[in-house]
Amino acid sequence: MKKIIRLTERDLTRLVKRIINEYGYPRIGDERLSWERLGDELFGEIYNITDTSNSTEEFKSRIDQFFEDEKINLKKLPEETVNDYKGFVSDIIRLWSFEDKSRKS
Repeated sequence: MKKIIRLTERDLTRLVKRIINEYGYPRIGDERLSWERLGDELFGEIYNITDTSNSTEEFKSRIDQFFEDEKINLKKLPEETVNDYKGFVSDIIRLWSFEDKSRKS
């Protein structure tokens, strides 16, 4: 049985921040590593796709295209980080109800 969990934008934002905190990036002193900055930019794009998609199918299509377009940049990130992003996307697909979001608009 599939369970639908409705999340508000605030819930999604808290979830994203919690994931970032749990999977923090390594630091050298106070300097952010170049791959960390790239990872933040890519994560921002994933968040934007999530926020602007109106259906699960649209999200899946856009996120697949994103991973294809960013293949070169994703190779610059540690494999663990890329896997974390893919896991996060899977959680979004599993937990987020895009249809409910579009009805509220």
